[in-house]
Amino acid sequence: MNELLEKHWWRHNLYVSAIKLLPLSKKHLSRKFDVLILSTGRTGTTWMSEILSLVDGIYVVHEPIPVEAYAHRDAVHSEIKAKNYIMRVKRKDIFVRSFWKGCGVYGEVNGNLRRHAPLLKECFPEAKLLHLVRDGKKVVRSVLARGTFKRKHPIFGNECPIPLEGLSREWRVMSDFEKACRVWKEENEFLRKHVSHLARLEDITSGYDAFQAQVLEPLDLYLSEPVWKKYAGRKVNESKNNRMRLDEEWTAEQENIFQSICGGEMKALGYF
Repeated sequence: MNELLEKHWWRHNLYVSAIKLLPLSKKHLSRKFDVLILSTGRTGTTWMSEILSLVDGIYVVHEPIPVEAYAHRDAVHSEIKAKNYIMRVKRKDIFVRSFWKGCGVYGEVNGNLRRHAPLLKECFPEAKLLHLVRDGKKVVRSVLARGTFKRKHPIFGNECPIPLEGLSREWRVMSDFEKACRVWKEENEFLRKHVSHLARLEDITSGYDAFQAQVLEPLDLYLSEPVWKKYAGRKVNESKNNRMRLDEEWTAEQENIFQSICGGEMKALGYF
C-alpha cells in the first residue's frame, strides 16, 4: 500500500469504525434520506450542494464521509458490502448529522453512492432521488484536465472503477481518453436506469424554469428566482490544470472514440 493510499484508507476506516460503534436505537436509525442527488464526478455537485443549502429548512452536504470513494469501490465489487455500508454506516451517519444540525430535511449530493442507487431505493423508499448529469464531452475534458488517469488513482489503483465484465483486463491498456469516456457512459447509463428524475447541469444553470422543473419540483423544494440567479453562473471546484483546456479541439480520432463509446448515452440523456 503506497503512502497516499494508506493515508486515505486510514481516514475512511477510522471514521467508519467510529460510526459503527455508536449504540443507536431502532428509533434513531429510522432517520432517513429526504433528498439525495447522485452523479459522476465533474458534474457540478459542489455547486448543487451549495445552492440547495440556501433552501429553508434543509441541511444538504456534499460527500460528507471522508474518502467515501471506498464505499463506491466496494459497491462495484460486492452487493453485500454495499448493503452493509448503507445499513451499518450510512444510516447512523445520517442520524448523527441531522441530529447535530437539528434539521427537518436531510439531503446529500453524493457521487460516491451512485452504485448504491438500487439499495438506496430499497432502504429509503420515501427518499427523493435525482440523477445529475453533465454533457459527456465537458466531463471528459474536465477529467483529463485534472489528470485523473495520469497517475494511479488513490482508491482504485489500476482497477477498473466500473463493474463491466472483461473490462478490467482491457483497462490497463486503454488510453486516458478511453477510460474517461467509458466511465462517463457506464455510470450515467446505470443511474438513468435506476433513478427516475434527471437534471442536466447545462439546463439548470442557464434557466430558472429548467432549475425549477428538473430540481425543485422533483425534490419538492422551493428557492426563489433571484437567489438562483445569484448562484447560477458561479463556478465551483473548477479544474485548474491545463492538460486539456475546455475550449481545446479534439482530434478526429478522439471524436470517433467519444461517439462510439458515449454517443448512445448522450442521445438517451437528450444531448443529441
